[in-house]
Amino acid sequence: MKHLELYIGLFFILISCNKDSEPKFITQNSNEIVKYVINISNMRITDYSKYINDKLIETTSFENTDTTIVRLTKNSENKITYKRVFIVGNTNLAKLAIDSSYSKDGLYTAHLDYVYENGYLIETTIDWNRFDDNPSSGQFYITRIIENENLKSSNEAYPGWPSGCTDCFDYNSTINKIDVIDFSNGITGNISKNLIKHASWHNGCPGGPSSSIACSDFKYELDNNGYIVKKTETYTPPYNMTLSDEVTRTVKTTIYEYNAR
Repeated sequence: MKHLELYIGLFFILISCNKDSEPKFITQNSNEIVKYVINISNMRITDYSKYINDKLIETTSFENTDTTIVRLTKNSENKITYKRVFIVGNTNLAKLAIDSSYSKDGLYTAHLDYVYENGYLIETTIDWNRFDDNPSSGQFYITRIIENENLKSSNEAYPGWPSGCTDCFDYNSTINKIDVIDFSNGITGNISKNLIKHASWHNGCPGGPSSSIACSDFKYELDNNGYIVKKTETYTPPYNMTLSDEVTRTVKTTIYEYNAR
């Protein structure tokens, strides 16, 4: 009996210690509201503009030919900041793409090769080069797992780090009618069937044995056509589970407006 009382006492001490070690979570709204104004034709996005707090940040357009699709982004001063040229195959999916990203720090380029399965993108190999005061180059791989017509996980790995780190996704039952999250426009395969409910970011990345992983929870408002008009993301950053007394969760709001053509 004395041993039983001792075990019970230790059990409650452990519970008390674990409870005391849990951080206090504080939720605050982001000071930025992102808005996308999207032009659509035949269920395809032709172009879209991004605003932060009603200030135009950039505009992205899609230009199609028989063999290529060019995704071009310009800043508010109408200067090109990003260009991706997709080379389209017989299946109307991109076989590969060539990236060019321009900034004050220099030029970044990348060559992307795509692999598909049942119409879904499952693998991307990326060879990149950076041209600035300290030129560099490298390669990394993205592998994706599809379950129930949804992207279940996406792993990014490097030659010297084959395990990489993984983003994982859970979904609600709402049908995802058009991709306004990545704006892939179907060029690189089918989009996920449903809307993301929860995501955990960078599983397996170094962060210490007591570090949590970052995660996000999503809620949506839809219009009469089933398109997203508002996305609310509650983001919890990684934190040290034994040292953190307080963790701030940020609520990020994104608004979507559509124009049919």
